Amino acid sequence: MSSILSIVGWIMIMHSAYSCLHFRGILLDYDLQESVSIPPTDVYIEVGAGFLLLLISEIMGAGTFQTVDVLGPGKRRPLAAPGYKTRGFDIYENRSKALNKANKAS
Repeated sequence: MSSILSIVGWIMIMHSAYSCLHFRGILLDYDLQESVSIPPTDVYIEVGAGFLLLLISEIMGAGTFQTVDVLGPGKRRPLAAPGYKTRGFDIYENRSKALNKANKAS
């Protein structure tokens, strides 16, 4: 279902872009480009509807949401990555530490 909504949303956005270019082409043909500089309202409505369809399809395709455990007021626990995740982000090496290690080793 989400892929169908996504495809329809993309088609609507592409059609609104084509409609805007077609409208500008008509204005150029009749030398009215100076008098009207904004696209018609239906283009804005079509872009908005296409964007909403894409947003809904992405939310539907995201899957199930996970629950949030609330401990209550005053109960705090440290923020830590789950055990199955890599802990490489906790180790921080900068250039000065690496140079100090290299100088001590030589």
